[in-house]
Amino acid sequence: TTNNMIFQPWLERIEAAGGVFKPRHRVADFELDVAGHIKAVVADTEQGQQVLPAGAVVMAVGINGLKRIVEGSSVLGRRPEFQRLSNLRSVDILAVRLWLDRRVSFPRPSNACSNFDDGVGWTFFDLTTLHDEFRDELGSVVEADFYHAATLLPMTDEDIIAKVMKDIAVCVPSIAHAQVLDFSVVRAKNAVTHFSPGCYPSFLQPRTSFPNLFAAGDWIDDRHGSFSQEKAYVTGLRAANNVMAVLGGGEPAHIVALEPEEAQVLALRQAIRLGQRLQDAAAFTPLRDLLPTVVG
Repeated sequence: TTNNMIFQPWLERIEAAGGVFKPRHRVADFELDVAGHIKAVVADTEQGQQVLPAGAVVMAVGINGLKRIVEGSSVLGRRPEFQRLSNLRSVDILAVRLWLDRRVSFPRPSNACSNFDDGVGWTFFDLTTLHDEFRDELGSVVEADFYHAATLLPMTDEDIIAKVMKDIAVCVPSIAHAQVLDFSVVRAKNAVTHFSPGCYPSFLQPRTSFPNLFAAGDWIDDRHGSFSQEKAYVTGLRAANNVMAVLGGGEPAHIVALEPEEAQVLALRQAIRLGQRLQDAAAFTPLRDLLPTVVG
């Protein structure tokens, strides 16, 4: 599993290097020194509040968790950059994994889809190709992730499985000949940030106004160009580099730039920007000045 292959070895390496994990310690507030640096994290525990000295702090939580921290913090709640986080929202996620009785040939291992359900976006993946652990499976292992999926969560597991098979068959017709041997359905309320028009001004910067307080997550205005889970990973690397810059030591991670955008994406982006400029101009220009002069 992902936990056994990635997270557990990662935790063990951190502990071997001297790191200490403190479960059931909920961040309540922060303490500042006279220079305005974070000097300690105040945590709520089963035994009461505990003050944890800190040379640097990285906030790497989901947007809802971060908003709860800000709401309870007398330190963060005073600054506009954290106040603006209240404008951000989250959406529901539905994740479905299917084990099929035969191999299905997928033209591409990763696929983004839309216009199947009103307001719902989704992706599906050929995990047999993407994950080493499934390469020896006799049949294909497929995952479908639905975003803004509130309308789908009340469905039964059986109806969800039938829907996923039907929807994927629109893109890959041969999957209709396969039978589902096993499945996993995960419903997650308010699980990821809602990326909506106008949300970027409320995103937090990787370096906050506190010199030793950094942030990592999909709600960061990083300008790297990555998105969602990949963005959380990239901003995590950047936060680690920032901590090393403050405390010294360590070997900074190399962050790989994204490939240039495809020509059609660039053209569409430029068209949208042009349309926005024309719309803005029209809002402040009398209509007679936008119309051609008629000579008669």
